[in-house]
Amino acid sequence: MSRCPGLFGVAFLFAGLIPGTLPAQNDAIITRIVDQFNAIENLLPRMQSIQVNGEHTESNYGVGKVTIWLDQQTGYAKSKNELQAGNSTEVQEMWMSGNDILFVFERSEWRSDDGSVDVNEMRYYMHQGRVIREMTRRATFQRGQDLDISKMPHET
Repeated sequence: MSRCPGLFGVAFLFAGLIPGTLPAQNDAIITRIVDQFNAIENLLPRMQSIQVNGEHTESNYGVGKVTIWLDQQTGYAKSKNELQAGNSTEVQEMWMSGNDILFVFERSEWRSDDGSVDVNEMRYYMHQGRVIREMTRRATFQRGQDLDISKMPHET
């Protein structure tokens, strides 16, 4: 006969999978992630890097332009993948420490026939292989508008 943990037990088991369940603990972790993010960005000019253009236009398949930075002394790394296809542009960046992904940023832009541009930005704060905070910004800009989405509020 199997034991059922009951509703409370199931809720407790899944609580760790829901971003933001322990705000104070997550805030402290995110502060450390931001510190490491800034350290990585400051080291970029001195890091070893490689850039590969992985686009394959004959079959319309592309992995984009990939750039990877690595600092062997600290174990910090960053990767950036940029892909332009048709009316869309996509960028994904990841900041890493050793084997751990710290932060993921994604930005997508879709250009409509009327000249407007839909912009999506996603931010993922990672800890021990799981997302602890996800933030999204979305906006539509009319033809000629600056595509600066930084003033838009985050959806959490």
